[in-house]
Order: sequence, then C-alpha cells, then structure tokens
Amino acid sequence: MECNSGIIHTLRFPLTNREGFDRSSVLSLLESHPETQSFAKDLSAALKNNLRNVNSGKRYTVIVPSRQKWESLRQKYSGEQIQKIAANHVFLGQHCSGHLIQSLESYKTLSGETLEFICETDSSGKERHYIRTVCGEKREITTSDLAATNGVVHIVEDALIPFSVLKLQELIQNKDCAEKLKVTDFINLLKECDLKIEPGQKYAVVLPQDSSFKWWSNYPQFQDEYRRFQVDKEYRCKVARYHIMRSNNRLNNIDSFASHTLGHRTNNPNEPLYETTYFKKSPYGSQLHFHYSPINNLESFEMGDVTVYITPKINVPPELNITDILSTRPDTTIAKNQTEVIKMDEKHFSKNAPKNLYLVTTDDGWKDPKSTPTTINPYRSELNTYKDNILENVSYQ
Repeated sequence: MECNSGIIHTLRFPLTNREGFDRSSVLSLLESHPETQSFAKDLSAALKNNLRNVNSGKRYTVIVPSRQKWESLRQKYSGEQIQKIAANHVFLGQHCSGHLIQSLESYKTLSGETLEFICETDSSGKERHYIRTVCGEKREITTSDLAATNGVVHIVEDALIPFSVLKLQELIQNKDCAEKLKVTDFINLLKECDLKIEPGQKYAVVLPQDSSFKWWSNYPQFQDEYRRFQVDKEYRCKVARYHIMRSNNRLNNIDSFASHTLGHRTNNPNEPLYETTYFKKSPYGSQLHFHYSPINNLESFEMGDVTVYITPKINVPPELNITDILSTRPDTTIAKNQTEVIKMDEKHFSKNAPKNLYLVTTDDGWKDPKSTPTTINPYRSELNTYKDNILENVSYQ
C-alpha cells in the first residue's frame, strides 16, 4: 500500500528470529487462501512443482482471479485450456505492487504473453491499480502483496485470457483488441470474406497494420491493384486469403516460420504461388520478412487455431508470370523473343513454378560496347551464336 511518505507491506506473519522464519512456498499460500484455492487446483503438475520448490533459487509473481471468476471458466474451457490460462497468470521474479506500478515495465508470463501494470485515479481521487493485456483489457488488482518464501501473489477481479486459447474468429469479433493491435482495417476485411479455413486445421496469419493501407495507396508500383481493391470484393478477399497459410504445425512460432525456407502456399484456391521467408539485415539486426513484409520484433501470437504475425506492410498478390512481365517491359524485347522461341514457359516455367529464378539481360546489355550510332548491327555476336538447345541451356541453368 502506497502513501505520501512510503510503502506499507502487509505480512501474513510477524517478523521473528530466523528459527521461527516462515518457509512456506507460493503453492502453499495458494492452496491455503480461500480466494486462490480453486486456482491452485488447476495448475499443471510441472508448474505446481516449480511453485512448491523454495530451494530452486527462482521466485515467481502470481496473479490470481477471484474464486468466483476462476470457477466460472471451467464451464467454458477444457482442462488443458484452463492450465494454459493459469500459466498466463505467472511470471518469473518476485514483484510487489509498488514496484510493478512504478517501474512502467511490461512483463512476460510463462505462456509468453505480455502484461502491463498501470495506475489510474478514479473520480473520487483514489488510486486504482490495474493489469493490462496486449488487447488492452484491464483487470483491477483487488488484493496485493501476499508474500511467500519464493514469490508473491496478487488477486485481480477477473481472469487474463491468453491468445493461446482463443480462436481466430474470436479475434475477428474483438473490436477493442483489433484497435489495440492496430489491425482494424484488415480485421474488417477478414469479416467480409470466405477465408477457406477448414475446421481442425492450423494456420499462420500475417496481419497487416492499419498504416499498411496508406502505404499501399501511395506505392506507385501497386496503384492499379489498390484501385481494384476499392471496388472488387472478390479481389479484396483474394488479398485477405493471400495472408493466410496452412501451418500443419510448421508455422506455429517465429523460429519454425523462419526456418521453413521452401515457402508457404497461401489460402487462395488453386493458387500455384509459394511465398518465401527470409532474413534481411537492418540497422537493428536481422529482420524476418514474409515476401516483402517485415515481421516486427520477431514476435508472434500463437492462438488456438492460428498463429498471428503483425506486419506494417500489406502483401499484394502477383498476377503476372515471367513471360507476362517480359511482354510489358520495353527494355526486354530481346529476352522476350528468345524466351518465346525456345518455349521456356512450356518447358520450364510452368513445370517448375514457383521455384524459377530467371536472370534477364536488358536490350542494352546485349549491345556491343564498341558499337557506334552508325553501326548496322550494334549487338554482341553472342546474340546470333546462341540458338536452339545452346540458347536454352544458357537461358535456364
């Protein structure tokens, strides 16, 4: 409890000499307090052992919902989900309320999610302490600083539900969470589309932030696509599904996403494209990219049926193949003609998609550096030397 001249800590037992020192663990405290007994029963065996061990050298801070709120969760979630929710209420280190509120730090729970502790003043001028989740939900701390040998317990008004037990549809319907994550525009897009998500399957979803739409609207290369996005619902849904990939338990976290270098087939039906992931150096270290979208801070949110990756850029589905691109460029007419003559699309591009890498020489690249404006044939002799199989072997290696 804070006051003008200091902080008061409430102890369960008086301070005595070391012979009478209380050595009870955090688990013993949870099992003996009437408001936390129900919570203690639902902890996993491994977590119980950790909270029981006063000699491990580790300390814990446990956030416990009121007994009534915790028991109501059993009607909604399975036993496995309850254990995941419980783990979301524990983090390493012994942090009393005064430190939590004044430090302005965030803390990562054993389930990997981030919690913030904030202090607000109500209309009567009284200070109230809250815990805030990544979705912006607040839970008031009603009882604080129940101390044990290897940790401390704080009681809050309601449970902190982690992403790991939520479904994608729950996130889509959670307006406040979308606003907090700054993904409202794309979440609204997901609402209007058939995402082709099959029950029982797990997926990875790349969620572009709201700022990505402004970036798209000003990016010269994708102006036609942006205008089409405004008026064509089917195309909008194609863009939405382009950010969803079936995981098959390979894309559950940032490590597996980054290591799966062969690429990921998107959720658009009959889509031949694979999107690759790669690391790119930045002033702040290596940064993971999905196609050309950076995944910030190498973080992900693993939910019940999807893993979510937040990105500041939206991905635009490419609709041109290699030969289409050559046809649209005025500086690749020679490469276009060569590609058509040796039937590269039929023999190689279509068969090996999407793993083709075609290095194209521009028309100027074929010019002989010794030629002059009056030279009848300004091109290199190799242009006429490479024919049929030789040209094919040189063009595709």
